[in-house]
Parts: sequence; structure tokens; C-alpha cells
Amino acid sequence: MADLGKLGVHPATRQVPYQPRDIESEAQQVLADGHALLVLGESMAGKSRMCAHIIQGAYPNHRLMNPLPEKLPELLAATRIEGVVVWLDDLERYLNVAGLRPDWVDVLLDGQNIVVATMRSRAHDAFMPTGEVRHPQLPALRRFQAKRLKDTADETARLAAAMPDPAAAAGVARYGLGAYIGGGPYAVERFEDARTSHPLGQAMVRAAVDWRRIGLEAISTTTLAKLAPAYLNSRHHDGSESTRDALNWARARVFEVVQLLESGAEPDSVRATDYMLDHLSAEKEPIPDLVWETATGTPLPAADALTLAMGAYRANRPQIAAALWKRVAGSGHADQAPVAAFNLGVLEQEQGEVAAARAAYQLAIDSGHADQAPRAAFNLGILDRSRAV
Repeated sequence: MADLGKLGVHPATRQVPYQPRDIESEAQQVLADGHALLVLGESMAGKSRMCAHIIQGAYPNHRLMNPLPEKLPELLAATRIEGVVVWLDDLERYLNVAGLRPDWVDVLLDGQNIVVATMRSRAHDAFMPTGEVRHPQLPALRRFQAKRLKDTADETARLAAAMPDPAAAAGVARYGLGAYIGGGPYAVERFEDARTSHPLGQAMVRAAVDWRRIGLEAISTTTLAKLAPAYLNSRHHDGSESTRDALNWARARVFEVVQLLESGAEPDSVRATDYMLDHLSAEKEPIPDLVWETATGTPLPAADALTLAMGAYRANRPQIAAALWKRVAGSGHADQAPVAAFNLGVLEQEQGEVAAARAAYQLAIDSGHADQAPRAAFNLGILDRSRAV
């Protein structure tokens, strides 16, 4: 079995013995019953650590497959995967990959594999349908049996009592076990203390967080530098902090384990860390128009454009959603284009644009997609009957 770091377990500021979690037996039973397990929770709640403990204890002789998201479609198409632990940390990364058939989870389960996934609660919420609008991988997501890892009062008290010293016990009682040993509070403290010392760095962190809030992941440092001024407070920024200094500050490791921004998958890109994303998202600050406009004007893969469109729809930005769905509907992608066409039809119908709604539904019908074509035909029939009355 791979080491904890390769399984996505966050580095710890201090080492403490593993502590069982209240939902652990329920999660293990999901796997024993042959289902795909999804553990939900906040950043640094201990999702990956608990799952790693389960598979190391229950399946010590199984090989581990920890595929890169973009490689999973190729793996499923090239070979039959059998009898391994399939580890899908941050499941949203896989749900946004182009080329995955909606039945991919069933394919893995049919091979007698142990399928284990983790996902932040807010990321999971973003995949839930809004009315008739839905993500193409929603059927795959629903094939997982979800268990939520939460810091309940009773569990937190039990975990705090098990700590080796009073300082650790107090930290766990205040922040929760995962956040305390993972250094999350230190990251927040570093961010909050930078109002006057690193205003540009703080602005870049906020911009990178909002980039993820709208549904995208890594952001180029060039784009980040363009967005940051929208977050600056002129009272605290005198122009003396350079872009390089700001990025170096935001990417520096606090106690060698936690950052505010981490390196993205592409060169010269960064990504807001999960803990900062959860922390700043809880403030529910409005996302500046500049962020939406910049993201919409950025060349995006169809999967990312579809995700961004759904975020715009939920944020009551119908013009942005419509423009993106039109883009994806014309992409020719076998699964995403019909979904975009159907969603566009729903939006146009809601906006009272009957002709545009009819055209979008017809596009979904013409695709012959197993799910979207009949849904579009049904909606078009309802629309035509309502117009005839």
C-alpha cells in the first residue's frame, strides 16, 4: 500500500497516534457490501486519513491504483481493471474530466474493485442538480454511497481527551483533530495578519479562492495579477509589494506543512488550497464581475466550461451561463454537448425565449444521447403544448 502522502493525507504539524472516527465502521461496511464509498467533509476533516486507515487494515494485500484524473478514461478503455483498490481523492477532479462514460463507476465495481473516494462538502454541493439543470457526471456521483465526516461535539471531546498533552487537547477541542494537526488555523492566522504587511498577497489569495468558487481550479499567475487589484484596499496598499513578493509570501509553507496558494498543474499557475477555500467561502462575499468576465473569456476545455456555466446559473448570471452552454453545445462532445444543449433549453425557456429554447432542445434531441435526448423531447413537447393552449 502507498504511503499516506501519496494517498492525499495532509502533512501534520505534529505526529499523534491515529484516532478512530465515529463513522469508520459504517464506511468500512459500505466497502464490504461491494459499494463505492465516498467520504464527505470539510478540508482537513480527516477524510483521506480515515479512508487510508480502512484500506490499510481491511485490504492490506490489494494493489492500489491512484490514477491521474485525465488518465482514467484511457485506463478504462484500454484494460479491464480487477481486484484493486481504486483511490479517488478529491473526486471532483475526476467528475470534471472529459471522456468518462457516465457508467464508469459501475465498470470499476463490476471488476470486483474496492472504490474509495473523498470530496469536500462544498464541492459535492456544487454537483447537485438545480431544478432540471444537472452535470453529466451526476449519475456517476450517485453511484457512490456517501458518508459524512463531521466534527461532532461528542467525537471532538473524545479525540481531545486522547491527545498526549494539554496543548494538543486544547487545539483539537477548538479546531477539530484534522484541522489542528494539519495546520489549518496557522494558515488562517497568516492570512489575517497580512492586511497591512502583504495586502497584494492577501488579494491574490482571495482572487484564487474566488476562481475556485466559480468552478475552476488552477489560475495562471498572469491572470491572478490582473484580478488582484479588484480585491485591494487602497488604504493598505501603497504599491511597494511586487507581484513576485506577493506570490512568494502566499506560496510559502507555514510550519513546513500548509500554504495559502499551492502550485497548479500547469506551469506558472497556482491554486488556492482547500482549507483557505473553505475558510473564505464561509464569508459568502460576492464574487467580483471581473472574475466572471475573465473566466468566461478564457479558452476552456468543454468540461471546465460546463462546470463554469453551472456555477453561473446558480449565481443568477444567466447571460454567462447561456454563452458557455452555447459554446459547449457546439463542441461536439458526445456527453457534454447534449447536456449543455438541454440545460440551455431550460434556461432559455425560463427567460421566455421560446424559439431559442426550442432550438436548444432540438439540438439535444438530434444528438441521440440516451439520457438528454428523451428529456429534451419531453420538455419540447410540454413547451409546444403550452404554446398551443
